[in-house]
Amino acid sequence: DDATANVALNDLKVIENHYTLWQEWVGTYGEAIQRSCPAWDAANVSSNVQTMHAGLQTSLGILEPEHLYPYYSYTVEDLLCRSSIPK
Repeated sequence: DDATANVALNDLKVIENHYTLWQEWVGTYGEAIQRSCPAWDAANVSSNVQTMHAGLQTSLGILEPEHLYPYYSYTVEDLLCRSSIPK
């Protein structure tokens, strides 16, 4: 399985799972924390985490095997194998 071999992709998927847990945590405890610590802003924290999640989604898309293969093919198969190895 190509996705299993891509360690960076696997790590990003783990982070994505943590994002979901974080959003749930903010939804559950954010209001109570803000009452105890008025400087803490659940909306601002949530907005920052959503911005981070958008970057994560972009990274996941870039690292998908079907997106990476053309670069691999060009770099390894075309440039390295065909250009540097004499026939």
